[in-house]
Amino acid sequence: MDDVLPLSIYVVSRSEISHPASLHNMMEDYLKANENRSGFDLERKLLTNFQCAILYTSSEWEIP
Repeated sequence: MDDVLPLSIYVVSRSEISHPASLHNMMEDYLKANENRSGFDLERKLLTNFQCAILYTSSEWEIP
């Protein structure tokens, strides 16, 4: 999973998503609603990478 974070940062920085934090919250709510089910481990890891990418690009980068 170490190589996924730089890719996530690249995708978030190049995407034209107007409110990525809102999308993250929506996906997090979905996973919380289904936390009793098994099989969402990969999705939780990817969501964590997505959150890190959002935080990194919003605080460290000035995207034109």
